[in-house]
Amino acid sequence: MSSIKVKKLTLQYSYLLLEKQEVDEICLESDKEMRQMMREKYPDEYKEIFERRTTEHNLTNTDESSEEIETSKSKKNKDAKKLYRKIADKTHPDKTGSDNRADLFSKASLAYQENDLATLLDLAGSLNIELTELSPESIQILENNVISLSKEINTQKSTTAWAFHVAKTDE
Repeated sequence: MSSIKVKKLTLQYSYLLLEKQEVDEICLESDKEMRQMMREKYPDEYKEIFERRTTEHNLTNTDESSEEIETSKSKKNKDAKKLYRKIADKTHPDKTGSDNRADLFSKASLAYQENDLATLLDLAGSLNIELTELSPESIQILENNVISLSKEINTQKSTTAWAFHVAKTDE
């Protein structure tokens, strides 16, 4: 697989991460504004909608499923391991002698634990770490990460908070 494709996928993933962050912030702020407007203009409906939603959410919110636990224990990707080690060399406080990049090391550690190749590639790019040739399995993982992130963004954009944000009027 060409290095151009890997770079394109990595940049696409980086862009989507920023897009998701922006959409999440917009939805959070819009949700606050929407609740405030509902509380002021429609207090009875506000109580019915948001108190019921909170109750339903608490009833369906459970601990991690065994499937999620098994996924986190899955075999580590070889390319992810190589990238993690290169990132650790540039960011681990014991190796660098300072805590300047400790946050990057923490992100890399979490990404490695979760077998998140896309995040490791994104971090490697930000640290100017030379990317090696990735296996077809790694390319597929990266493509799946891009698809998954796109779906998360689309899900956020289908929420009431997003609709409130893009609405032209209060009605």
